[in-house]
Amino acid sequence: YEAVHRLIAQAAPAPDTLVVLPEMFATGFSMNVPAVAEAPPGPTLKFVESMARQYKVCMVAGLVQYDDAGRPRNRCVAVGPDGSMLATYTKIKPAWIGPEGDHYPGGESVTRFSWLDSVISPFICYDLRFPEVFRRAAARWKPAVYTVIACWPAARVHHWVRLLQARAIENQAYVIGVNRAGRDPA
Repeated sequence: YEAVHRLIAQAAPAPDTLVVLPEMFATGFSMNVPAVAEAPPGPTLKFVESMARQYKVCMVAGLVQYDDAGRPRNRCVAVGPDGSMLATYTKIKPAWIGPEGDHYPGGESVTRFSWLDSVISPFICYDLRFPEVFRRAAARWKPAVYTVIACWPAARVHHWVRLLQARAIENQAYVIGVNRAGRDPA
């Protein structure tokens, strides 16, 4: 939280700026569910809400959150400058590389939120490899912007860049990709 707060303060975003943080930004990409999953609202969502209010920005961020049935979900939240929840999205396609799907069940629905004059549809990491998921959002809402938050491995960064470009071209929309780097916890 300290690092994100420092980076936002240094950037000094204008009010109404869209600030996008990576997948599982506060914990790293972890399969240690008891260590990273939070019951709503939880400290990570509270932090995102406080940053949105403090800087009067729209925040998009990734976290692990328990759903109403008590299952841990890899989620993306969008929070308005007043701290209100604009959207919650659960990653539809957990990565088959590694055990993600064993720990975080996939979601079923695409979503969107409106920010200023744009419809924005959020996605998470491995979803990027599946154009049909993006097409669902395009068919329903014609988003002008897609956000893709990720913990995409450096070894496949060329895939990341090409797939972001492909989703933008296919959907005639802007795509904001925010990846995190570094070592993951156990």
